[in-house]
Amino acid sequence: MLDPLQAHTSPGGALITFGETSTHYDSRAVEFEAFARPLWGLTSLLLGGGSYPGVKRWVRGLANGTDPKSEEYWGASKAKDQRMVEMSPLSFAIALQPDVFFNVCSAESQCADKLEPDGRNQKEHRCILEHLPIAADA
Repeated sequence: MLDPLQAHTSPGGALITFGETSTHYDSRAVEFEAFARPLWGLTSLLLGGGSYPGVKRWVRGLANGTDPKSEEYWGASKAKDQRMVEMSPLSFAIALQPDVFFNVCSAESQCADKLEPDGRNQKEHRCILEHLPIAADA
């Protein structure tokens, strides 16, 4: 399920590009979506006791995609932005497999300024974990 994506994955692991799409949102959000959606399956596989040798690619992608200094930063979310939708699989992965997707990250990458909040809540979030209630509320 995940191996075919490797050929389309950026060097930092945060973006997966399949080519042109007909979506109404920007291409970076499309690449973020392609990164985030497989997390549903990968997290479930790990929860069920399975393993995947390429999991570090997703960990590296999570760190790069949420780092505003990275060339692979996913960008700030705005009101009614696709990025808000993708917070759900990120939250799912971090909440249910923190030792895989969060605790292995440096303190700096855990709590650096991350994706900005959605249009409903203008509070600036210092840490990706602060997005969990927003994702669960959506």
